[in-house]
Amino acid sequence: KVSVGHRYFCLMALAVYAAKCNIEEEEFMKDLESFVEPFDGISYTRNDDDRFTLEDALDAAAAGTGNVTVEILRDVNLTGIDWNPVTVSAAGYPIVTVNGNNKTITYTGTDRAIQITGGTVVINDLTVTMTNAPEGSRGINLYNGGTNAAIDVTLNNVTVNGGKAYAVNIGGGKDNKLTINASTLTGYAAINVHTSSVNHTI
Repeated sequence: KVSVGHRYFCLMALAVYAAKCNIEEEEFMKDLESFVEPFDGISYTRNDDDRFTLEDALDAAAAGTGNVTVEILRDVNLTGIDWNPVTVSAAGYPIVTVNGNNKTITYTGTDRAIQITGGTVVINDLTVTMTNAPEGSRGINLYNGGTNAAIDVTLNNVTVNGGKAYAVNIGGGKDNKLTINASTLTGYAAINVHTSSVNHTI
């Protein structure tokens, strides 16, 4: 029986066995994601420090296998949903590749659809639609002000329809790198660089 304090190790072991048994990546990711809700359900409290999230599951998989690939297999509509942005945050995190498979994430909240706070991230073939999101929200947010862990993000064939939002926002921090290939970014600003951030490469 899995208990708080052992959830991370459990999914790290799952990743190791999946790699050793040559389990297809799509099947492994479905298995990995299926544990998030029940593992979060045994948290002692609803405080953020005690929760078990998709980010925790990806961290565990990375510890077991190295690089991580996430496949988006269907359109995702987050309209009206209390959404915490997908975050990649561990210092020294391996390469995370998000294959959008030409799917669309629709986000209308006041925060960020995707947040990256450390590591190397490649996003392929994805559309983020925020046409009804309020001013000040962000489609893809790069922020390492709390950790100063270098961020290296590549967008390949990515479309962000920002509306009143920032398509890509580079917040506080330094030494971030953003590479854009065959992508379309529109919004209040296609790329917004916060005044508190320095030494970025675009």
